[in-house]
Amino acid sequence: MLHKLRVPTYKIQRLFISKKSFTLVELLIVIGIIAILSAVVVVAINPVEYNRQGRDAQRISDIRDLNTLISKYKFSGKRISSIGSAQTIYVSLLDEGSSSCANLGLPALTGGWEYHCATSQDDMKKTDGTGWLPVDLADVDAVVLPLDPSNVVLGSAYYAYVTDGSDFELQTIMESERYGANGAEDLLTTDGGDQSDRYETGSDLTLFPTS
Repeated sequence: MLHKLRVPTYKIQRLFISKKSFTLVELLIVIGIIAILSAVVVVAINPVEYNRQGRDAQRISDIRDLNTLISKYKFSGKRISSIGSAQTIYVSLLDEGSSSCANLGLPALTGGWEYHCATSQDDMKKTDGTGWLPVDLADVDAVVLPLDPSNVVLGSAYYAYVTDGSDFELQTIMESERYGANGAEDLLTTDGGDQSDRYETGSDLTLFPTS
């Protein structure tokens, strides 16, 4: 006759006894390690620099696209009415009270140079030559004119354009370390322009006043 297997009660109890919990000191050590690792990750990622790189990438794309569109317009075979006035810096800023941007506090210009900006929010992005850029791009696949991701006077964070009536130049800043001077993808000193603190594109990169 088979006997029933009896397991001692104390062994059954051991199966349900929880393992030893962490002590307060051990918990503090774990929390400290997590905090250190989190700090290291934040420093490595550097969200401020990451955001700057994102804005710079947009600037690069916008300026290059404008360069392509204006060049396409110039060599489209169609009659070119105008690509802007000489000795005028067209900026992607809004001044509802003055087309010469008198109320924006922009750096003073000399030698007969002046600024020009849109006076209506509705007109800023128009591609027919009445937007901030004085070139009629409506027939060369342009939908709206781009604006700088920040588009403020502070830090010169706006797009700028000049022409001598034939050639043209576009400028923008680079605010990140990656695309700045001596950065991993330095565009300021390798773009072929004459100003090392601006990213320049166009058919003549010496048109902007140097001061």
